[in-house]
Amino acid sequence: NWGYTQANGAKGWVALEYCRFVSEKAGETTAAPTTTAPATTAPKTTTAPKTTTSPTTVAPTTVAPTTAAPTTVAPTTVAPTTVAPTTVAPTTVAPTTEAPTTEPVHVHTIVVDKGYPATCTSTGLSDGSHCETCGEVIKAQEVIPMHPDTMVVKGYPATYEKDGLTDGVRCKRCGTWVVERQVIPKLIRYGDVNRDGEITIEDATLLQKFIAELVTFNEDQKRAADTNGDGQIRIDDVTEIQKYVAELIHELGPKQTSS
Repeated sequence: NWGYTQANGAKGWVALEYCRFVSEKAGETTAAPTTTAPATTAPKTTTAPKTTTSPTTVAPTTVAPTTAAPTTVAPTTVAPTTVAPTTVAPTTVAPTTEAPTTEPVHVHTIVVDKGYPATCTSTGLSDGSHCETCGEVIKAQEVIPMHPDTMVVKGYPATYEKDGLTDGVRCKRCGTWVVERQVIPKLIRYGDVNRDGEITIEDATLLQKFIAELVTFNEDQKRAADTNGDGQIRIDDVTEIQKYVAELIHELGPKQTSS
């Protein structure tokens, strides 16, 4: 409720509920609002006092809230712009067709590769073949293993008249000598320059003639003439024969050196 009042030199409309609240809080220090009656001057004639008008309570005006109807904005629909795709016609490149090169068919010119048999000392190879033009192997050669099928061939010793031979090893199948036989030179009887099987004063005389270049010697005689074994034929060899005949020495030829 509202009332017209004054307090502390001010006046106006106030809410009565507020005044009561303030009055309860203020207690003794808060003066209740007073209503001052207007002063009346008594005329010579007695006039009835003015009527004190009680404050009128104005009911507060209640403003009903206005409800505004919401404005509905219709959405604007923008039609999409459709761009027509541009179709580019593909460029077709015509393939270039080259005529295939036809190579002539190669015909092998066959050449035979001749092999050889195996022996006791080496392997062999079988026959094969290849193309003479391109070198392609038509038939490969194969290794033939060697065969150790051998036998020992006995030799014989040398004599004063004949050379000898050492033992040898020969293949039974192919006849190849695995170990060759070596010639053993015939024995040398140093001092026997005339080759009669004896050493006499005649050998010394014949050797002197050879040194004087009155006669010639063959290879066997030259070997027998080197009676001291120094590799030369001189008068010293004649002296050696003479000592042997006189039994001053007991052998002729290279001297055996003791180690």
